[in-house]
Amino acid sequence: MISYKDVYLGKLSHYVPERKVTNDYLIESQKLKMKASWVEGRLGITERRWGSDEQTTSDLAVEALKKVSGAEGPLVLSTISPDYLTPSTSSEVKRKLGWSGMSPAYDISAACAGFIFSLEMASALLSQSAEDAVVYAAAAEMRSRYLDMNDRRTVFLFADAGAACSLQKKSQGAVAQLLWTSCSTQSRVAPEILVPAGGAKLPLTEALLADNQHKIKMVDGVSITEAVEGRLVEAVGECLKKRSEKVSDYSFFVFHQGNGQLISRILSQLGASEDQTHINFGSYGNSSSASVAVALSEAAQLGKIKSGQKALMVAMGAGYHLGIAGLHWK
Repeated sequence: MISYKDVYLGKLSHYVPERKVTNDYLIESQKLKMKASWVEGRLGITERRWGSDEQTTSDLAVEALKKVSGAEGPLVLSTISPDYLTPSTSSEVKRKLGWSGMSPAYDISAACAGFIFSLEMASALLSQSAEDAVVYAAAAEMRSRYLDMNDRRTVFLFADAGAACSLQKKSQGAVAQLLWTSCSTQSRVAPEILVPAGGAKLPLTEALLADNQHKIKMVDGVSITEAVEGRLVEAVGECLKKRSEKVSDYSFFVFHQGNGQLISRILSQLGASEDQTHINFGSYGNSSSASVAVALSEAAQLGKIKSGQKALMVAMGAGYHLGIAGLHWK
């Protein structure tokens, strides 16, 4: 866990593609024998956003960063759906933004917890920078490009989005203060949500392509959900205990939008109510590392987080990366 004294979120923004993909569309297009109402009742989702054929992950990041960027600065981008295996997507973002300076750009891969990881890394960069420096933390995903359209376990869940924030040392003009972050990785089991082929372990072949091994696979959705639910509640308790704080010290909670029903259960176990959070999974879907950032940005935009409140961000992703962060709203 890292505590901060002078790290502030200067601006915060998000971008979701215009294309809306409904449950009915997926069921009809894939000739699935199920009802849209079942999907909505089981998962808590009615539609999701997918990028256009012309868009890619760097484009979504650029759209989010345009709304927060001023002077060029270091960039930490979370993504598990990069434009290319190489070069980095963050370098493509710099190119598309027209940033010609020498500030570094990093890609990080921490699945659904990635935005909080990028916040922690960006804050470390800021601490080594000048007083008037600005550093950017972002997350962008195009998970729709990795979907096996015949896999009903995943096709209804995943979506596309981008989000970004600027970090600065001065409180003037900031929307919130970053109080602390806790990022950890507990990789004790073999991957349960993965894209099997396309990396060094399993280079692509025609046979693997034909078998859709370059698409998202989810081994057991029920066991994954149960593991995430139990670990998140436990981890929040551990973090707050280390800080001599209680759940009641936080007025607002922002979760990774992986499953609408799961968020409600976690809130209940924490002793919080649904009016203390913002759930957009039902209309945006699961955009992996971008989702918790989009939820934070949209909640702020809607005025759900009030001045003076403390907010808790929580996300856990494949590989069992876990990110938790405390914010004080200005």
